[in-house]
Amino acid sequence: MERRLLALIVTVLLVQGFVRYWGQVDPALRFGSFFYATAGVRLLVPLAVLLALGVSWRQLGFGRPRVPRSREAARLFAGFVVVTVLALVLMQLEAYRSAYSGVRVGDLGSRLQRFAAFALSTTIPWEILHRGYLLHGVRELCTRGGIDTNRSATLAIAFTLCFEVLFHLTKPALEALALVVGSPVLSWLAFRYRSIWIPLLIHVWIEGLWFVAIWL
Repeated sequence: MERRLLALIVTVLLVQGFVRYWGQVDPALRFGSFFYATAGVRLLVPLAVLLALGVSWRQLGFGRPRVPRSREAARLFAGFVVVTVLALVLMQLEAYRSAYSGVRVGDLGSRLQRFAAFALSTTIPWEILHRGYLLHGVRELCTRGGIDTNRSATLAIAFTLCFEVLFHLTKPALEALALVVGSPVLSWLAFRYRSIWIPLLIHVWIEGLWFVAIWL
């Protein structure tokens, strides 16, 4: 179990290292096929490693979400509203806005195009990588290693939290701190509803708020 878990963790580190330290620096990737390289590496490399380790894609949270009961759905919606309000408040802080002062480049059409490319190449593959491959992969490997399901889920959430905060340390401090709470919540939702799609949609929604608040 330890070797398989190490293989998965090293794979995710190498993938994120490629995207952060090579894919954004090499001119041919950064200004040419960067978006395709980013999405392709994040989506295909960890999946190939997990399949080689004997973990099926069906065990990675790609199934349909479990439908919550009406009362639970109401609580989920209330939490969604609270997150939206908190995100908008954070994004209006000058300390946060100044960190992204250079993104408003070009006309509205070009900014929309850039944001769409960002969402497709970064936001969605990011969720699949962290909430799918890493979160579900760690839980599956730990469970196979004899760790009970609850402890395996806790370890998976902790690993995912560390990775997500680590790769946001170059972002504004408020954004990295927000992930200390946001990452475990999204991971819990993925386990609660047996699917990555609800946290993925929440992440895309927050990125959309970011675009409206910062880019427009």
